[in-house]
Amino acid sequence: MPTATPRPWNNSRTEGHAATMQLTGRITPDNLLTLEAYARYRKEHRGEVIAHRRQRTVDLGQHLSVQFESEWTIRYQIQEMLHLE
Repeated sequence: MPTATPRPWNNSRTEGHAATMQLTGRITPDNLLTLEAYARYRKEHRGEVIAHRRQRTVDLGQHLSVQFESEWTIRYQIQEMLHLE
């Protein structure tokens, strides 16, 4: 089964930089994207993240599934919560 490779992130919170995310092994407020940068990132990469999450899901019968999170999926979820709030 092919795996989706997370795109690298960029630590820069400056508006002029490309909207990318960097996997650091540690999630802190300082290495999250600004709301504006995340809005740009989200438009380009939402489908990739969803595909990555699907590949990390294991169905255990008809009514139960287990999802194995990665730093990329956790960062995406945090950014989504900030985006919606």
